[in-house]
Amino acid sequence: MGGFARFSGAKFSLPPAGMGLLPVVGSYENLSEVINDVLQILHLRDKVPENSLDFNAKLSDEQFGLGVSTRNYDSIVLTPCEMGELIAKLTKQVNANCFIIEGECLRISKGSGTWEMLYRPTGHSDHRSLLSTAVFFAGGRTSSNLVTSTGCQATTGKGLDLGVRVEFPCRQDLMALRALGPDAKVLAGNCRTFCLNVPGHIYRYDFDSISIPGGVVAERLHAAGNVGILYRHPEKALALEGIVNEAKRLHDSCKTPFQANDDFLGDAAPVITRLFGQHVVSALGIFADVLQDLGLVNWSRPHYVHLPLLDWHWPTFSLPGTFQTTVDGVYVLGDSSGQARGLLQAAASGYIAAQEYLS
Repeated sequence: MGGFARFSGAKFSLPPAGMGLLPVVGSYENLSEVINDVLQILHLRDKVPENSLDFNAKLSDEQFGLGVSTRNYDSIVLTPCEMGELIAKLTKQVNANCFIIEGECLRISKGSGTWEMLYRPTGHSDHRSLLSTAVFFAGGRTSSNLVTSTGCQATTGKGLDLGVRVEFPCRQDLMALRALGPDAKVLAGNCRTFCLNVPGHIYRYDFDSISIPGGVVAERLHAAGNVGILYRHPEKALALEGIVNEAKRLHDSCKTPFQANDDFLGDAAPVITRLFGQHVVSALGIFADVLQDLGLVNWSRPHYVHLPLLDWHWPTFSLPGTFQTTVDGVYVLGDSSGQARGLLQAAASGYIAAQEYLS
């Protein structure tokens, strides 16, 4: 249980963060009620949230200054140690009320009126099967082959986010951005900051023979901090294959971070241009200038550029306004749904999908 959050620490961002869930629940009041119930289940109702600002800078003709709108939302931030304690409590609750099978799910297929899960139990080499009347898939962004084995078709979902993760060895250099909140976001045009971690460290996870630099929450005494800088490309299917193929060719160049001391990308600029194209690099550069003009980041401070950062690169499977898929009886939760991103939103998706099934 817990997936990536088990070792990454966590930010539970409250509405109006995660508004992608609104079309599923129908109203802001319903969403707030769901979130309150989920916070109670997660033992987080007594945690004091911190406020974050979501800045939306409106740009025109590469000129900044036409207006900035803000959106306030609160986040509950846990360290990896605190997250481990939360998951231990949840695991105990689940084990007391549910029948748990530990192992690797290999395939999900339709039987005669039921679903059959083929799995390999932990510590065994043989395959076994389990029958169920419905499937709730919570396998994250890397297990889409199991969803497609049910016959589900991928949906359009979000666009593709392209960029870099920037790490400052001295987290104080990100404190102006962190002062906006633990999960503050700045948006301008098609660009935005993403997943601020102060303190934080870099974790690389595998995707299609390449590795992507993720940023995770660190314990409070950790010296460094990091933030993602992203550009939203509207044509995911068109762009992803070429970018991944180029990233495979540049794999050795991307394994170690690029050091930058005087500007945003430093020596990483030529590699990023090969990966994403000049248009994306130019847009990221303009956005980096916006962040500096706002006094949120000083690119002359020593920092490292980790690449390639890809987000929403995985297939998503839920239909609009629901967690159901194109196949009756199969529901997808969290990142694989495409409805909203975030740990609290993932937890809420399971709660909402259960309500959908019961009704």
